[in-house]
Parts: sequence; C-alpha cells; structure tokens
Amino acid sequence: IETLDRSDAHLSVPTPEHFLPVAYIAGLAEVAGVPLRTFVAGCEMGSLSMRSFVLAD
Repeated sequence: IETLDRSDAHLSVPTPEHFLPVAYIAGLAEVAGVPLRTFVAGCEMGSLSMRSFVLAD
C-alpha cells in the first residue's frame, strides 16, 4: 500500500495495524460488489476514533 510509504504517513497511521483492516474490508466490498457503510463514526477527546464499516446491500 503506497500510502504508507509517504514520509508523513506516520502522522495519521502510527503503525500498519491501524490502517490495514480498512484495506481488507474495502477490498472485500469491491470483490463482493457491495458498498461500504459507516457503522461507527466520530472521535472522542479530539483524536480517538473507533470508525467501523459494514458491507451494505
């Protein structure tokens, strides 16, 4: 994933395990031909995000 090769990637993705689950679900959605829907959004205390996605019909 080229995004992680950028010099400033560490600012938003401290380690790959913070980002790779999104890549897996996005790939699954593309193969299945269904859109992703945000299940949990928002931030707590200004920076803590537990964003979650589900496959939508």
